[in-house]
Amino acid sequence: MNRRILSSATAPFALLVAFAACSAPGSTDTGDTDPRPDGSTQTGPTSLPFAVSDEFQPTGFMGDSPADFNAITMSSDSSQCPSPRVTGAVGVCYSVTWTPLLAAGAPSAWVGVYWQYPADNWGTQAGRAIASGATKVTFAAVGATGGEQVQFLVGGINTTPGAPDAGLSYADSFKASKLVTLTNTWATYEIPLTGDEYSQVIGGFAWSITASSATPITFYVDDIQWSP
Repeated sequence: MNRRILSSATAPFALLVAFAACSAPGSTDTGDTDPRPDGSTQTGPTSLPFAVSDEFQPTGFMGDSPADFNAITMSSDSSQCPSPRVTGAVGVCYSVTWTPLLAAGAPSAWVGVYWQYPADNWGTQAGRAIASGATKVTFAAVGATGGEQVQFLVGGINTTPGAPDAGLSYADSFKASKLVTLTNTWATYEIPLTGDEYSQVIGGFAWSITASSATPITFYVDDIQWSP
């Protein structure tokens, strides 16, 4: 699992998109056979709608210190999620727990996880081609107690010119986000997309949390879908 250290605990979305060197988006998908998380293969762009867990893998752990992102516990065992799941839910339900470890003198800490294509890809490989017509990414989420603030994202990998990493040839061509205050019951949310062709998507979905105390945070996210 490829993990990234970023340099500050402030402005998490700006940082999420700023860690890779300037590079152009990848070229159009050639139609070659591509690997999928379940070990199967697929040829050509992914048709809409689809579950993110069918095409992308949550391998992009990141944060402002190894201690913090190594403190993330994230499970793809759907049985660990609150029952019942959202009616008609597809794909995997994920459970996430993070106990923040603030550095001495630091006012806050932050971490996050990207669902990437292929696994561990921060821009060294082309992303997944998705059929044209996508207008939104929807998902369901619930907090263990309610009141948890979580930023959810789509795209944004390696999109900021002048960032420090070198040798990264590919990038997402877009970024979108939604800051959500979770409740203690399932609710469905939507991240609008802008109509980009999405010919090479590296970051199919992500979450990020900033915390100012060491109180453990637990939440669940389910039914993550790209839709027309």
